[in-house]
Amino acid sequence: GNSAHPSVRYSACVVWHEGRIVVTHGYFYNHDIRQPAWLSDAWVFEVSRGAWRQVHRGERHGAPSARYSASAVVFDGGLYMYGGDDGGHKHSLHNYVFKAWNSELWRLDLSSFTWSSVTPAGRAP
Repeated sequence: GNSAHPSVRYSACVVWHEGRIVVTHGYFYNHDIRQPAWLSDAWVFEVSRGAWRQVHRGERHGAPSARYSASAVVFDGGLYMYGGDDGGHKHSLHNYVFKAWNSELWRLDLSSFTWSSVTPAGRAP
């Protein structure tokens, strides 16, 4: 990616909200540097304008840690992201860790584009 659009990614969270496509997190293998790229930034595609804009710069700025295969839904003005797999990238970029799942629940406010951790009542799935 660059300042004009998000980088290539797969297993990202993608939702539709009020005429916008919201994309966050995901993964891709960067063949140029022979390393995985774990993503935690967030982007919006304004359909009416046909243009991308970055709305959050990622985990160094308060987003949940980079991951792929999380689930997402929009509810009450927020993107709720649950779970995902980080491949153990915080421990080693070169050795994928299988089953590095998490059960975190996060909310991205779709007006201010700020992340907050959500603590649900009861037991996690």
